[in-house]
Amino acid sequence: MFQEAKARMLSDYLIGMNLSPLYSIKLSKIADFNTIFGVGRVQTPTLSMIYHRQIEIENFKSEPFFEIHADCSKDSQQFTAKMKLKEKDKAVADKIFEDIKLKDYATVKDIKRTQKQKQAPKLHSLSTLQTKANTLWRYSPKETLAIVQKLYELKLVSYPRTDCQYITEQEFQYLDQNLESYLNMFNISSELIDNRSMRKRFVNNSAVQEHYAIILTKTADVEKVNMLSDKERNIYEEIYNTTIAMFLKEHIYEETDVELIIDDHYFYSRGKVDKQLGWKELFNQKENTESILPEMNIGEMIKAKPFIYEGMTQPPSLYTEGQLINLMKNCGKLLEDEDTEILKEVEGIGTEATRADVIEKIKQHDYITTKKNKVMLTDKGRLLAKSVQGTLLSSPEMTAKWEASLKKISSEEQTLDNFIKNTIKYILHQMKQIDSDFKKNQLVDNTGQSVVKIDDPNVIGDCPKCKESVVKKIKGKKGVFYACQNKKCKFVIFKNIFGKNISTTVVKELINHGRTKHKVKGFVSKKGKTYDAFVKLNNEYKVTLFFDNKEG
Repeated sequence: MFQEAKARMLSDYLIGMNLSPLYSIKLSKIADFNTIFGVGRVQTPTLSMIYHRQIEIENFKSEPFFEIHADCSKDSQQFTAKMKLKEKDKAVADKIFEDIKLKDYATVKDIKRTQKQKQAPKLHSLSTLQTKANTLWRYSPKETLAIVQKLYELKLVSYPRTDCQYITEQEFQYLDQNLESYLNMFNISSELIDNRSMRKRFVNNSAVQEHYAIILTKTADVEKVNMLSDKERNIYEEIYNTTIAMFLKEHIYEETDVELIIDDHYFYSRGKVDKQLGWKELFNQKENTESILPEMNIGEMIKAKPFIYEGMTQPPSLYTEGQLINLMKNCGKLLEDEDTEILKEVEGIGTEATRADVIEKIKQHDYITTKKNKVMLTDKGRLLAKSVQGTLLSSPEMTAKWEASLKKISSEEQTLDNFIKNTIKYILHQMKQIDSDFKKNQLVDNTGQSVVKIDDPNVIGDCPKCKESVVKKIKGKKGVFYACQNKKCKFVIFKNIFGKNISTTVVKELINHGRTKHKVKGFVSKKGKTYDAFVKLNNEYKVTLFFDNKEG
């Protein structure tokens, strides 16, 4: 196992330290700007998956489709029924609609009521918690990991860096013994308790390897919980809810399917009514009143007005950071069947503890940006992703095969030396292959000349002081700053000024106009008080603040 871990470390180091400079030199020449392109065994396949989704969206051609709906009502209760029809040709929908457009009533042909029940959600692994937190509150995976780590250090929850969603009988027993004190924390009625048996959905000794699922600790410390910040409390309550939910009553609901007929044309509608919220009461998930259908009887007539509904086909959505965690964990879906089994054993690409860091690293390299929780490629990210298409660097298959081979070291079917030799062979192959890859991926023409021209994403604008060079965004050891590339000029704006991190937009206003158009919010005084102010460059091109717009 030591040899396996050492082989993983050395091979990752060799890949990064050889291919990162290689791609940096080659791509900087092609794009005509100096920057670093970090290449890694996990981060580059992840970037490639983001690239494929964005290309899929860009190539998607939205098309109209036509359906026939009916606005129905009974006893002042409204609902919509639909025909099982989705036509690209409006003429087809028009022909059917012509028969029924003047109708005002529908006959209830059939009613089916089915009672269903839904089990409580599984316990959280780190990745499922990161995904949920990103969906509910838009916390980044890294932020969620930091929050749950703090809760662990406060001894409120169990070890967070786990890829397991099960607990052993031992953990179940202490949870069961402390159940009443857990319920008292948030005044939850013991009447909701329904099942205190060890169900396989939650308790599975054989499924627990190094660490079990994220659950509550033995002590229900109300005082510590009351001291938590809003974000910390959100994460704590999510873990609390999934832990307690496995003891609560099932969620029971009734599903009603109604079949209507309008002049020999069939329409359908489905309604859903919660009969017993059960564990859902913890999550504040109340019934959806819009899905409740009115009481109807077979054979009766109800009001129904048909109409043609026109919609447009929609492209797939951009990934969220939470979805990226799932994508990395379940990337076996992108591979052939035989490789899927390998990835199932190693849980995708990256590990539960490192996936958030991989996403952060992709951000730090300026490959992606996030806007309204959606992940988008930058020009720089697109360039690298396009350059590696068709190579092992573009596919999770690389990690799958590497992990399968690494596992053979601990079982003594493979040696560390042979594994490293194969890694070096791959690196040498990629060095020889890179020029032909660039031609194949249409980055250069047959003469080797670049066919790509992108702007340096770090260039903010022309220097207002020397007017001879440009101002670039630079990430230094002590943080981000914006500096003129003319070394004699020494013009610089630091990102953190007067207790606040200013945005790139503010910096652009300063170098282009000398001041901000509006007040910037959130500066912090030495006494810790926040205030708003305009920002400007003075005669010496230093950043200053002013409060009256006339001063600018």
